[in-house]
Amino acid sequence: MNIDEFLHIMKKFKRFQTRLKEENITDKDAEVILKIYITDLTNRIDTKILERVI
Repeated sequence: MNIDEFLHIMKKFKRFQTRLKEENITDKDAEVILKIYITDLTNRIDTKILERVI
């Protein structure tokens, strides 16, 4: 993964975090949701890396 991809992912994460705040999601609930979101993004990143190698 290059730096541009990482920055793009972090922007997506920040937008999602902002949306949670706008929806008045509480801290504990938001933390769980963000952890799941990060896991999903991580799985996508791993798949993209494998696609490049193959």
